[in-house]
Amino acid sequence: MERIYDITGKVLVNNQISGKHWLLKLYCPEIAISIKPGQFVSIRLTRQTDPLFRRPFTIYRVHSEEGSISIIYQVVGKGTELLSAMTAEETLDVLGPLGNGFQLPENGEAIALVGRNTGIAPLVALAEEALLQEHKVYAFFSAADSGLFKITKSLNNRKCELLLYPDNGIWGCGIHLTKKMAQVLGQERISSLYTGGLCSFCASCGVEKFVHQYARATSIPAQISREQYMSCAVGACLGCVIPTFTGPEQEQVDYRKVCKDGPVFLSWEVVKNG
Repeated sequence: MERIYDITGKVLVNNQISGKHWLLKLYCPEIAISIKPGQFVSIRLTRQTDPLFRRPFTIYRVHSEEGSISIIYQVVGKGTELLSAMTAEETLDVLGPLGNGFQLPENGEAIALVGRNTGIAPLVALAEEALLQEHKVYAFFSAADSGLFKITKSLNNRKCELLLYPDNGIWGCGIHLTKKMAQVLGQERISSLYTGGLCSFCASCGVEKFVHQYARATSIPAQISREQYMSCAVGACLGCVIPTFTGPEQEQVDYRKVCKDGPVFLSWEVVKNG
């Protein structure tokens, strides 16, 4: 069983990227050498009781030699507002690595990534790992704030085809992104599809549905990083339980914890057919 560390992480960088998006870099070597793309950490933002619970954050980049991890977050409430006020040398309580991450295919096979907004972040970590393993990567990313595309600069690699689409909030959940994905992938052979946080807590997300249906029609496995509110992040509180299907035909439903059984699921487990 993978060890979970509860350690004091030192803030190295906490900079605003664009709009309400921030980059947090933490020195936490035990976690940095063991965390995998798609896994997450849970951070206590204050020693006070408000906010009471930790906040979960997926990993944007791993700097194992430096002993640090990077996180992309959006200021949306009191917790992340407190986080944005942190400065270098301050410390946070960091719990991780948590959950199950993405699984890559055999070395050298091509893969495709589809992400929107902050959902791009965990896919950057995955793309970097895939490139190390000699995979060809097709990355289809869209964002309402095009300044967020700065976080993809490490993917300027000859084996990564980076396709960026600023939607300015007018695309109705990425319709142009899916059209381009179908066009490109119709001419290329890929072995796996991955999505991350396309539209937070939106079960009817058009992009997510498209990816699942494309995977189903082409028999290409798709993995989805599911976002969910959670409190303990270790499976004790049952606050992140969601219904999941037990088989590709979706005849039966079970209930699973996003923090322990996810956050990465096969698309047929969490996206309804049809």
